[in-house]
Amino acid sequence: MIFDEQPFQVYAIELPASKPINVLTCVTRWMEIFNQLLTGSSLDEIATLCTDFKKNDITPPLIGSNYLEGHILFVDKFQNLVINITQKIFEQVRNGRNFKIIFKRDETIEHISKSYADVPDGEKLALFNTAGYLEIAIKNGKASNLFGLEPYKAPSNMGISATNARMFYQMVRILFE
Repeated sequence: MIFDEQPFQVYAIELPASKPINVLTCVTRWMEIFNQLLTGSSLDEIATLCTDFKKNDITPPLIGSNYLEGHILFVDKFQNLVINITQKIFEQVRNGRNFKIIFKRDETIEHISKSYADVPDGEKLALFNTAGYLEIAIKNGKASNLFGLEPYKAPSNMGISATNARMFYQMVRILFE
C-alpha cells in the first residue's frame, strides 16, 4: 500500500505458533531474520517465496485543477485520521498556491505542520506522516471526534486482529487558491 510499483518478489515468514501475534513477536522474528541474513543465510533458506499474492491498492483521491478530494483511510490508535492524499500528489496539485483543508462541520486547516509541537494543546493540525500520507489530528486530543468516529475494535470472537483501524469513507476536500 505504501509503494506504487508492484513488488519484484514477496516472501512469507512464519511466526512462532506458540507465541501471540503482536508487535513484540513480529519485531523479535524480524530481528532473527535480519541476523540470519547478516550471517550469510539466503532469503530462500529463511522464508517461502510467494507466487500467489494480492496487492491491495489504495483508492486515489479525486484531482481537479483547484481541488483534491480524499477520504479517510483509517483512524489510528491515537484517533488521528489518515487520508488517502500523499504529500507528492498534494504538492503537485498545490503548485505553490494557498490551500484550505475542509472537512465535516465546516472545520478548516490552512497550514501543514511539520510536527505536533507546531500547535498548542487541543488545536487541530494537518501533517504528512512517515508514510507520506496526509494526517489530520488534534494535539493531545481525538481528531476522530471531528467526524463523530470511534476507533475500530475487533469483536472479541474474531481472536487476534492484525489491525486496530477500520476503513471509513468520509470525505476531506482541499481547495487551492
